[in-house]
Parts: sequence; C-alpha cells; structure tokens
Amino acid sequence: MALLTPKDIREHTFQTVRFKEGYDVDEVDDFLDQVTETVEALGKQAVAGSQSTQALGPDVSELNTKISDLTNQIQQLQNENQSLRVAAAQGADEQAQAQIAQANQVAQAAQGKLAEAEDTNRTLASQNEQLKAQVERLSAQVDQLTAQAAQNSEQPDLAAQLAEVTKQRDQFRADSENLRHELSTAHQQTIRAQQQDAQIAELSKQLEESKQREEQLRDQVAKVEPNTETGSLQKIKSAAAAANSEPERATAMLTLAMQLHDQYVDKGKATAKEITEQSQRKYEELIGKANDYSNRTRTEADDYNKRVHEEADAYSKRTRDDADAYGRSVHEQAEAYSTKTRTEADDYSAKTRTEADEYSAKTRQDADTYMQNKHAEADQYVADKTAEANDYAETKTNEANTYADAKAHEADEYAQKKQDEGNTYAQQKKSEADQYVVDRHAELDEYESEVQQRALAYDEKTRTAADDYATQVRTNLETQSKVIEGNIQGLKQFETEYRARLTEFLTQLQAQVSDTNNYNSMDKNN
Repeated sequence: MALLTPKDIREHTFQTVRFKEGYDVDEVDDFLDQVTETVEALGKQAVAGSQSTQALGPDVSELNTKISDLTNQIQQLQNENQSLRVAAAQGADEQAQAQIAQANQVAQAAQGKLAEAEDTNRTLASQNEQLKAQVERLSAQVDQLTAQAAQNSEQPDLAAQLAEVTKQRDQFRADSENLRHELSTAHQQTIRAQQQDAQIAELSKQLEESKQREEQLRDQVAKVEPNTETGSLQKIKSAAAAANSEPERATAMLTLAMQLHDQYVDKGKATAKEITEQSQRKYEELIGKANDYSNRTRTEADDYNKRVHEEADAYSKRTRDDADAYGRSVHEQAEAYSTKTRTEADDYSAKTRTEADEYSAKTRQDADTYMQNKHAEADQYVADKTAEANDYAETKTNEANTYADAKAHEADEYAQKKQDEGNTYAQQKKSEADQYVVDRHAELDEYESEVQQRALAYDEKTRTAADDYATQVRTNLETQSKVIEGNIQGLKQFETEYRARLTEFLTQLQAQVSDTNNYNSMDKNN
C-alpha cells in the first residue's frame, strides 16, 4: 500500500451515509489505518536512520509537516463531528417533540371520543329505561285486556284492542333490544377508547424514557471521549518536549500517538458494542412487547367477533323459536276455534233437524188424529141420521115411501158431502205440514252454509295474520342481522386501521432506535 502524503490527507473526503447523519464508519476506519501505516513507516525510517540525523532532516521535517496536517485534519473532523452531533441532537429533539405533540393530539382526540361515547351511553341507557317502563305498562294492559277478553269473548272490539296493544308491546320490545345492542356497542367503543388512551400514555412514557436514555448515553460518550485540547495532543506534545533530539522527539510522538489511537479505538469499540447490545436488547424487548400486544389485541378482537357472532346467532335462533312457537300457538288456537265452531254448528244443525223432525211427526200425527176424529164424527153422524131416519121411517111408514126415499137420498148426499169436506181438510193440513218441513229444512241448510262461510273466513283471516306476523318477524331478524354484520365490518375496519397505526409507530420507533445506534457508533469511531 502506498504511503499517504500531506496533500492526500488534506484532499481526502469521506462519503456520507444515506438516511443517516455522519460519515461511513468503515471508510473512516480504512483511512485511519492508512494514516497509521504511514506513521509507522515513517517511525521505522526514523529509527533506522537515527545515526544519521543530518540525513533524516528532510524526513523529520516532512514528518512534522504531516503531523501538523494530520492534527489539523483531526481537528476539522472533530469540529464537523461536533456540528453533526448538535444537529442530530436538535433533530432528535424536534422529532421527539413532534411525536409527543402527535401523541398528545391523538390522546385528546381519544378523550373527546371517550366523552362522546360516554354521553351516548348515558342517552341510550335512559332510552332503554323508558322503553322498559313502556313495555311493562303495555304488558299490564295486555294482561288486563286478556282477562276482559276471557270474561267476554264475544266482543270484537276487545280482541282488536288486544291485538293492537300486543303489536305495540312487540314493537317496543324490538326497540328495546335494538337499544340494548347499541348500548353494548357504545360500551365496547368506550372500552376500546380507554384502551387506546392507556396505550398512548404508555407509548408517550416509553418515548420519554427513550429520550432520557439517549441523553444518558450521550453524556457517557462525552465523558469517555478525551478533550481535544488537554488530552491526546497535549500528551503527544509533552512526549516530544521530553526528547533531546529531533528523531527521538518524532519517535516518541509517533509511539504515544499510536498508543493513544489504539486505546481510543479499543474504548470506542467496547462502548459502541455495549451501546449496540443495549439498544438491541431494548429493541428486541420493544418488538416483543409490540408483538405480544398485537397478538393479544388480535386474540381479543377474534374472541369479541366470535362472541358477537354467537350472541347474534343465539338471539336469532331464540327470536325464530319464539316466532315459530307464537305461530304454532295462533294456528292451534285458530284450529281449536274452527273445530269448536264447526262442532257447535253441527250440534245446532242436528238439534234443529231433530226438533223439525219431531215437529213434523207431531204435526202429521195431529192431522191423522183430526182426520180420524172427523171420519168418526161423520160416521157417527151418518149412523145417527140413519137410525133417526129408520126410526122416523118406522114411525112414518104410513106417510109415503117416496118421502122416505127422498130423505134417504138427502142423508146419503149429506154424508158424502161431509166425507168430502173431511178429506179436503185433511189434505190441506198435510200439504201445510209438508211445506213447513221443507221451509225449515231450507232455513237450516242456509244457516249451516252461513256458519261454514264465517268459520272459513275467520280461519283465513287468522292464517293471514299469522303469516304477516311471521313475515314481519323474519324482516326484523334480517334487518338486525344486517346491523350486526355492519358492526362486525366496522370492528374489522377498526382492527385494520389500528394494526396499520401500530405498524407505522413500530416502524418509526425502529428507525429512531436504528438512527440512535448509528449515531452512537459514529461518535465512538470518531
């Protein structure tokens, strides 16, 4: 390797590292190694030619020139390093202040959200209590109307009023369930806001601790680094002043400079290694805590998601079971009422038919009895008249047979006339009885048809009402399922945003720790 000249040292430049403040450590170490080799070579030449002081005059002069240039270069590098250190400290302070201000803003926003969530929680709780009171009042009205309907089941107004109050009670119950769900959601949001507030406070505390540790490390580095005015250069000057000749002075200065350089490099490497290990341990600790918190947050979010799904499924199943049970109860009541109505109609029809048959038989029997009485009366009258005529004929034999024959003929005609009148009257009564039976049969058939139509209409109305209620319950369940799905999507979006913010913060923290490590390493190498 070629030796360096003062011109090489003066014109040498170091490349700055991207995304970091300071020079490349490896490049500075390589340049210092070249300077060390140059100084060692010059020292060897000075020792080898110590017998010829006059011959080494130019070399010693050149060495002194190189030492002076090297001292100036070191002083310039130390000034630049100090300037970079001040700029880095100011930048770190500004970055820390910006992060603290941002954390305070986030904390204030979280506190505002927390207060808003608490107000919403109190409002929902008040509305829930009001709805509970209304539901209890409507339940009491339903019980009262149910008792009245049980006492007087033939009043349609009570049944309609009972159905309306029951519908209102079910609506209030549904509203109460929705408010309870919103109250639970608001409570969960309040808890999450409190957790975020605690996390922000913890991160702010960690940021302050990191800033304090950085200040402590800088103080330690400042204590370890020797003073440029009273440290190495003074020792080198004192070593040169103790020598008697120029070569001895150059040799002593070179030897002491090499010893001080080795000590400074060893101390810097040891301190840099210790700071690097400490920073790495802190970084691994922070990464572990962040991973644990991320895993715990994901587990809690998954558990909450699973619990919300289970509660929603249980509520949906319970509501569907209630709706099915209510539908079955309504169907059973309708079937029982229809069966009861049909049974009563059949009993009434059978009773009416029996009474009509009994009345018809009685009417027929009365008509037959009347006809028989009339026949008997006619026969008795004819017999009486015949006897009277015979008696009269016997007593009036002498009056004339012609007159007796005329009277007999009149009696026969009179008897025939009475017999015809009796037959006509009996036939008329029979026709009236048959017509009455036919009319009663027609009335009973018409009443039976009307009863059947009313039962079918009531059955159809009851089934339609049950289907409408089942449809309404199904619609409400679908709406609540959509609301629950929307809440789940909101939770997933919140989890995604929170993970993104946590990842961004960890990335910034990692970059800050890396910048601090690089800065400390640069200070140790310089």
